Amino acid sequence: MSRIAKFVVIINDNVSWMEDKAVQFYTNLFREKDLGEKYAERASFSKRIVSNSE
Repeated sequence: MSRIAKFVVIINDNVSWMEDKAVQFYTNLFREKDLGEKYAERASFSKRIVSNSE
């Protein structure tokens, strides 16, 4: 596997890990898994909008 492909795999793993942690955080905060997933998705979406506009 090329160095670039390995880098992309590492980045993808990190993003997945951070998304899982965000869901866990919001689920613990609101004490409901569905609500936690909703807010984690919203937070992730707003970050994508900011990064795409730069």
